[in-house]
Amino acid sequence: MKGEDWRAVADSTEFRAKAEGVLKGIQASYQLKNCDSRFTELKIYADELETRVNAILRVTAAIAQKQRSCYNSYKDFAKTFSEWSVIEKGLKIPLQKIGHNLDNLEGAGNVLLLEEEMKFYENLKEYANYACSLRDFIRKYELLQYKVESLEATIESKKAGLFL
Repeated sequence: MKGEDWRAVADSTEFRAKAEGVLKGIQASYQLKNCDSRFTELKIYADELETRVNAILRVTAAIAQKQRSCYNSYKDFAKTFSEWSVIEKGLKIPLQKIGHNLDNLEGAGNVLLLEEEMKFYENLKEYANYACSLRDFIRKYELLQYKVESLEATIESKKAGLFL
C-alpha cells in the first residue's frame, strides 16, 4: 500500500520525466562527437559568469545584512539616549537631540541601503538570468546536436547494412 502511494505521488509530479530530461542533457553534452568549439567556449563563459555573479550577490547580501544590523543598532542607541535624558535632568535636551539624530540616521541609512540594493541587485540578477538562459540555450543545442549525430549513426548503419 505504501509502495503504491509514493509511486502515485512521483508520477503526479512528473519527477521521472524531469529526471530523464536532465539525464538526456547530461548524456548529450558528454557524448557529442562533433561539438562546435564556439558553443563550448560559450558554455564555459556562461558557467563562469553565473558562478561569479552569484558569488558577488552572496557577498553583497552578507554586507548589506551587516549594514542593516548596524543601522538597527542606532535605533537602540537612540532609545538609550532618550531614556538617559529622563534620568539626567541637566542634560535632558542634548541627550534628546542625540537620540533624535540617531533615529534619523537609522531611518536614512535603511532607506539608502534599500535604494542601493534595488539598483545594484537588479542589474546583477539580470546578468545571472542572462547566464542561466545562455546555459539553457547551449543545453538545447547539445540535445539537438546529439539527436543529429545519433540519426547520422543510424543512417550510416542502415547504409552499411544495405551494401553488405
